[in-house]
Amino acid sequence: MKSSKLRRLLASKAFPLLIIFIVLEVVTIILSKGTVLKPVNILTLLYSLVIQVMMCTGLSCALISGNMDLSIAAQATLGSMLFSMLLMTSMPLWLCIVIAVAIAVAMGMLNTLLVNVFHFPSFIATIGLSSIYGGITYLITDGYNKPITNDAVLKFGAAKFGPIPLIFIIAIVLLIAFEIMLRKTNFGRYIYMCGGNPYAARLAGLNPDKTRMVMFLINSILSVGGGIFYAAQTTTAHPTAITQAAPNMTATAAAILGGVSFFGGTGTLLGPLVGLFLINALKNMFQILDLNTYWNVVCQGVLLLLALFIDYVNIKRKEDAMVKAALSK
Repeated sequence: MKSSKLRRLLASKAFPLLIIFIVLEVVTIILSKGTVLKPVNILTLLYSLVIQVMMCTGLSCALISGNMDLSIAAQATLGSMLFSMLLMTSMPLWLCIVIAVAIAVAMGMLNTLLVNVFHFPSFIATIGLSSIYGGITYLITDGYNKPITNDAVLKFGAAKFGPIPLIFIIAIVLLIAFEIMLRKTNFGRYIYMCGGNPYAARLAGLNPDKTRMVMFLINSILSVGGGIFYAAQTTTAHPTAITQAAPNMTATAAAILGGVSFFGGTGTLLGPLVGLFLINALKNMFQILDLNTYWNVVCQGVLLLLALFIDYVNIKRKEDAMVKAALSK
């Protein structure tokens, strides 16, 4: 039993990433003479991972279901800005949270409307919506920051469970919960089936449109939630900070590096988590080596292209194998 689990681990797409991450961390520790292990540096890393984990969890679920969402950073920004503006009123906190969730649901439903009803490719639809959400953010704020004024939200953003930020624990718990949902529930199996072959899934009696809607809703709620968490930890909602701290490309690169197929139907959520750690390890190394931080963006692009190429090759191999098997019968 243990040997079979070990073989599955060694054969997983995330295992090589884990090895690379460990090597990078060892090199970074040596180059920094151990300063990277200081509690303040580790704390900064955990805080920076919160919104990335939230966005990557939602995007990975969407990708597995066969859909792409390039509006997650814009959704997180708009949701956090509206939430902070609501807090400035006399409105109770619980109502602000309910309205923020309703805003996330509305954005998810808009994604669903364009893809399910008007049959836009999700890639194209969410690019357009990203621009719209970004424009609305600037219109309602004139480009200015909105400070978080609610004491309960500020305490939540700064709360720790021992030495670990509470919001980081929540982000990881959510990722694990959705991983269990994907692996252990019937709905999780429906997601893989609809993402792998929506036509066959429809013939089997499933409803890919409904599955797509649920995935877009989950994705939007997690994105807006991540934006609110980020605003709570930084004490300010900023119109551009989220796109810099957790751009769409970071979540996409981590998901595909972690074994989630761009074409849908395969992948887990633990792989993208390792991908996020790897991307942040590269960023730390560039900072320690005093290299231009834009090289990190270049490396993310290279890693994304490499992961997409490997994903494409794997898909082609499966298709060729299926054709050969069909012809041999």
